[in-house]
Amino acid sequence: MPREVTFPVSIGLIGAPGSGKQRLVNEFVNVAGDWFEENGSPLQIVENTGIVIERDFNQAMGAFGGWAEDLWAYHERFRVEQQLRQEEESFLSIGTVLDNIAHCGINLEGIVTGLQTPESQQRQQQQQVAMTQLTFLFLQRFKYMFGFYLPYKQGVVVPGEDDLEASYSNRVDQALQMVFANFGLRIQTLGEGSYEEKAAEMFETVKKIIENGAPDLPEPEPQPEVEGLEEALRSLSSDPEAEFPYDADDRVMEVIESDDETPPQEAATLAE
Repeated sequence: MPREVTFPVSIGLIGAPGSGKQRLVNEFVNVAGDWFEENGSPLQIVENTGIVIERDFNQAMGAFGGWAEDLWAYHERFRVEQQLRQEEESFLSIGTVLDNIAHCGINLEGIVTGLQTPESQQRQQQQQVAMTQLTFLFLQRFKYMFGFYLPYKQGVVVPGEDDLEASYSNRVDQALQMVFANFGLRIQTLGEGSYEEKAAEMFETVKKIIENGAPDLPEPEPQPEVEGLEEALRSLSSDPEAEFPYDADDRVMEVIESDDETPPQEAATLAE
């Protein structure tokens, strides 16, 4: 029997830099804004905190940032989200802690594969601490009712032009997919089409589940072994011999917050 899902609604939009998250959110507001208003729960937008930090503090982020900024961006986003939860407001967050984990992991990979100078070793230790913190925060606080993933599509790079940011975004996108696999997450991937069509797809999912309830979903199928961030993810565990992906009993995922007896790992709304 479907589980009841009610307002306020919380939505997390995941995607690498340059994937078009802001543009998609603008289209989603155009498509769904009136519906949220009609249901007495106007949709609030949580800005991409990486962009906020760049804009308000003149601090480099993304390809030009680092682990400290990844933690800063996470905590700033979580502060805003918690305030909206406390005020029982519906919101859509542009980015999630998963994005921060991917950024942090990419930066750690760069350090590990670089020269092992005392300075780089110190940075690696700092980065591992940041990864540990972010993963703990994810396990405890990833509580969106709906999660959507916007794949990154690299455009054409003109020969001779600097493609550093495009290359970085592509690596972040790959890291996000590895994180999904390692944690067995059910995140709805937005398919091909225009931003208007993707926004309509998001709205259809949200509206259908709010009006009809969330279906009980089977456990996710076993994921193939992934490479790249495995060593970085392994460093997050208190058991250095831990196997990845995590078993369902070893993770906490509350995509739908509920008062019933549904185990957290079965409370996901969406299937990819």
